[in-house]
Order: sequence, then structure tokens, then C-alpha cells
Amino acid sequence: NLSTLSISKNRLMHIDANAFEQCKSLTHLWLDHNKLSKLDAPIFRDCTKLSRLFLNSNPIHDLESGLFDSCVTLNKLSFTNSKLIKLEKQLLENCSDLVELSLIDNRLSQIEPNAFKCLKNLSRLLLSKNQLASLDPNLFQNTVNLKKLALNNNKLSEIDLRLFVNCFNLTELTLSYNQIAELDLKALEKCSSLEKLDFRGNPLKKVDNRIFRMLSNLRELYLDDKIEANIIEFEILLFSIILLFSNKKIIISLYNYIVSKSHHSVSYTHL
Repeated sequence: NLSTLSISKNRLMHIDANAFEQCKSLTHLWLDHNKLSKLDAPIFRDCTKLSRLFLNSNPIHDLESGLFDSCVTLNKLSFTNSKLIKLEKQLLENCSDLVELSLIDNRLSQIEPNAFKCLKNLSRLLLSKNQLASLDPNLFQNTVNLKKLALNNNKLSEIDLRLFVNCFNLTELTLSYNQIAELDLKALEKCSSLEKLDFRGNPLKKVDNRIFRMLSNLRELYLDDKIEANIIEFEILLFSIILLFSNKKIIISLYNYIVSKSHHSVSYTHL
């Protein structure tokens, strides 16, 4: 009747494929901070009640297809600080209950189309600190309950207009520290619930001030670091006017300025 098992911070280099054969009541499993380079696909075949799985900080390059096929109740999967290169479309196809997926700080350069097709309950998706240069336009087509999406510290140079078309429940989007030179508002027009947008560290030269009219729930906007100095004052003025006539509390970080508005007063400060 074992439900929780932690084997973290050991020096495990291999786990037998039958290691969890009798662990049919297991709900929480920690295998993080070991030296595992591979997990055989049958290893979790009896873990049909597994809810949370932590595989962080292992030198795993590849996750075999079928690895999570029996993990039909998996709610959270954390696989950070590892060496994963590619996410295959079949890997999570049986994990429809997954709510949180964290793949931060890997070496991901490719996510196959339909990799998240069956993740309709996914709420938090963290893909920060990888090597993603492009994303399939339909990658988030079925993740209709996604609320937090982190794509910061990758190599993205553009955002396809179709990428977020079904992300109408998204409240937090982090795209900071990529290589995106232009932000087309059409890419975000369906993100009506968006409250926080972080776009720092991109070679962005201009911001369309209509962003507040289109994203009516936006409360935090971060656009600093590489905005050209000669447009800062102009943009701050536009944003300030918009804020003055809107009944919102908003924080805008723009280069070395912060614009904030509470009730009916507007101010901006040079840091």
C-alpha cells in the first residue's frame, strides 16, 4: 500500500524495469537528483495511480515512447535541469489528467507537432531555458485550459499568428530573453484573459499601444532591456494616457522606467 516514495539525491545510475512492479498504490514518486541516463519504457507500467512524478536533475537525453502510457492519473510531471533534446508526440498521449508540466533547463530543440494534443487539462506549462528556435503553429491548439506558459530564455525569433489562437484562458505569458524583434498583436488577440506579459530581453524596437485596448485584463507588462532609448518617452506618454482613462491598476516596466497606475492617478519613474 505504499503511496509515497522518495529516492532523491542518491547516486542511482540505473533502475530495473520491474522495480515498481508491486507499487500499484503509488501516487507520489521522487527520482530527482540522481545519475540516471535512461528509463526503460515498462518501468511505470503498474503505476496506474501515480499523481506526481519528479525526475529533475538526471542526465537523461531521451524519454522513450510508452514510458508514461500507464500513468493515466498523472497530475504533475517535473523534468527540469536535465538533458532532454526532443519531446515526441506519443510521450504524453495517455496523460490527459496532466495539469502541470515542467521541462525547464533542458536542451530541447524540438517539440513534435501534437505533443500536447491530449493535454486538455494542462494549466501550467514551463519550457524555459531550452534551445527552442521554432514552435509548431498548432502546438497549443488543444491546451484550452492553459493559464501559465513560460517560453523565456529560448531562441525564438518570431511568434506565429496561429500559436495562441486557443489560449483564451491564458493569464500569464513569459516570452522574455528570446530573439523576437516584432510583436504582432494579432498573435495575442485571442488571449483575452491575459493579465501578465513579460517580453524583456528581446530586440524589440516598437510596441503597439493598442495592446491595452485589445487585452483588457492586462495588469503587468514588461518590455525593458533592449527598447531603443529614443522611443521610451513617447511610449510612456501613450501608455500613461491610456491608463489615465482606464479604471485599472497596471504596472509597466519599460527599459529604465516603471509606469504605474492606481485608481485615477498616473506616474512614471526613472530608475
